[in-house]
Amino acid sequence: MISLLDFSALAIFFICTIGYHSIYYPYRLSRAPMSTAKGKINLYRRSWVEEIVEKRDVLTAVQQVRNLTMVATMFTSSSLLILGVIANIFMTKYSPGRDIFSIKVYLLMTIFGASFLLFLFSLRHLNYFSILIGAKKEVVESTEKDMVEMLSERLNLAMNRYTLGARCFYYSLAAMAWFFSTWAFVAITLLITAMVIVTRDFK
Repeated sequence: MISLLDFSALAIFFICTIGYHSIYYPYRLSRAPMSTAKGKINLYRRSWVEEIVEKRDVLTAVQQVRNLTMVATMFTSSSLLILGVIANIFMTKYSPGRDIFSIKVYLLMTIFGASFLLFLFSLRHLNYFSILIGAKKEVVESTEKDMVEMLSERLNLAMNRYTLGARCFYYSLAAMAWFFSTWAFVAITLLITAMVIVTRDFK
């Protein structure tokens, strides 16, 4: 049975992760994009894509995408490996149930499962980007929308998924702290969220 303190801590965790990243920040980004770091970076990426398309400097673009792909692939593999290790230990040593320990393990597994999927989606968009960047502009625009718009959209989607996947690793530290102390779980969750807001999202 989960205590009121643990339930409240879990609620705070979901507000700081799902609530902030899927509701508040996207809303702020849509209303005042230039007040956010992401809005500015999206503009910089679009400018870079415009330069690539205008100069047809495909080699530079492919090299940059390759570097991003290598890092995303490493994180994808790491997420899956950690998820497998946690699941194996849990299923072997313990009997899954609805007790607080099981809930803590489920949360940790959910975080790394989400991380794996986010990095996987990031790789998918990067792959699509690398194909489009090498295609003829006339061919792309005859079947889709403006090439610069399309490439920028794919690159932004890839990097957004990448960022969220990386933040899953941040919040896994809070989830691991829950095994030792509920108050540590809350404190680290709030600390990570504050650091993300101050140093990443609104810097």
